[in-house]
Amino acid sequence: MQAIELTGNEISLEQIMNVARQGAQVMLSRSAEEKIERSRKVVEQLVEESKVVYGVATGFGMFSETFIEHEYTNALQKNLIVSHAVGAGDYFPEEVVRAAMLLRINNFTYGYSGIRLQTVKTLIEMLNRGVTPLVPEKRE
Repeated sequence: MQAIELTGNEISLEQIMNVARQGAQVMLSRSAEEKIERSRKVVEQLVEESKVVYGVATGFGMFSETFIEHEYTNALQKNLIVSHAVGAGDYFPEEVVRAAMLLRINNFTYGYSGIRLQTVKTLIEMLNRGVTPLVPEKRE
């Protein structure tokens, strides 16, 4: 089965199904990597300049007006992950989670998120190795 190269363009339903159900491998194109890296540099520069950016240097939701000092931004991001890490109920089927992982990775290839390239590559590596998290159907 041919590997799916993510370029920062749309992917087909067939490609999604091949990854989700058949275990097709995923890779990033060089242009997608460049877009991700450019986006990350923008975020790093904004942080370095102490610019107010939602969710980077501010809280979330009703705390969006609360500026977060630079030394606390890592804790902010960690707390965001922890706050979304609790769920209940049955787990989604593996193919659903794999499809969601692929779609999330593909979204990062557009170059608008500011995510680290290494994080995207780690997600791809997990997908390619068949490491699929258990994702509860309900969020508490």
